[in-house]
Amino acid sequence: SFAQQAPSPQRMHDKATKIVDGIAERLFRTAQREADGVKDRVLWRRRYQQEVLAELRARRSKELELAVRLRWEAARDTKFLAWRRQQREQARKEAERAAETARARQYS
Repeated sequence: SFAQQAPSPQRMHDKATKIVDGIAERLFRTAQREADGVKDRVLWRRRYQQEVLAELRARRSKELELAVRLRWEAARDTKFLAWRRQQREQARKEAERAAETARARQYS
């Protein structure tokens, strides 16, 4: 997911490469120049953090929540199906034993 790959300001990758400044400038430079003509990296970084990263991470959180829920449902369904299979097998064996007992009584 993009949320995992998006660099965070002042984290290891950003400290080494200053990549957040470049991303934020490319995303917000035009809008900023139209607004007041000032090149403000702090504002761009803040907007990147609030508008881009927050949205990506919120989506990531929802995706993870859905994935966990789907896994639990799958596990629950798998357990139910295994229980159901076991119940059918047990009923089949009981029916075979009852039929065998009835045949034994019939011939004795």
